[in-house]
Amino acid sequence: MGESKLPSNVARFEQLMYLALVIGFFNSALTWNYDVVDASKMGGASFVLFLMFAFAFMALFIWLIARRRKNWACWVMLVLFVLGLPPYIYELHRMLHFVPVTGALGLAQTLVEAVAYSLIFSGNAREWFKRTPTPVQA
Repeated sequence: MGESKLPSNVARFEQLMYLALVIGFFNSALTWNYDVVDASKMGGASFVLFLMFAFAFMALFIWLIARRRKNWACWVMLVLFVLGLPPYIYELHRMLHFVPVTGALGLAQTLVEAVAYSLIFSGNAREWFKRTPTPVQA
């Protein structure tokens, strides 16, 4: 009768990643003017499309990991997180000096994501990806 109950690490991962998305949304709203001016050098409309794609991509992959047990999606998200850290840390350092509130939000978002990734690769989450989902009965 439906899917098994989410293991605690998977449930926490999902909650923390959606929290990180919300923090990112508010941070984007706070830095909108700065980001638009910066993005206008590359074309303003592409910036809005990029943000929409990024939020949709994150939401889709969180769902694939937590609800569809896609282990490959865990690895894709982790690799993207790690590859994005160096430029993000540079930008975060700059934001902490010039706009402390948005810098603090960015730091919080990064820490929340790091904790979420540690949860999805540990404890009872590992077994979640090994089991085959129970088919939904009509």
